[in-house]
Amino acid sequence: AIIKEIIEISERLKADGISADELVRAQRPMVTSITDTIRTNRYWLSSVLALSGRYPQLFDWPKTILSDYSAVRENDLNQLAKKYFDNSQMAVAKVLPSGDSKKVVERLSVITD
Repeated sequence: AIIKEIIEISERLKADGISADELVRAQRPMVTSITDTIRTNRYWLSSVLALSGRYPQLFDWPKTILSDYSAVRENDLNQLAKKYFDNSQMAVAKVLPSGDSKKVVERLSVITD
């Protein structure tokens, strides 16, 4: 049921796109979370300084991450959905407890047929 729902959502996003309201409802909590996160020492120690010797660009990311997320518009996402949401090319992976591999194959064949 979940896989079918995901397929339907991706088809709808590809066909109809998202609205400005949907973008705001998704974007606002993310921007709030980023704003709160970049104010913490843990972020700077774990996300920036820990790997900055190997990836010096990590010092630049905090300067633009808020403006980058805020700059995303519905048209950007709609273009990406049209380009990448091709359900005929999708791969489905399902993780189940051991011993259920035969059921997985049977279920996937029903979903993809």
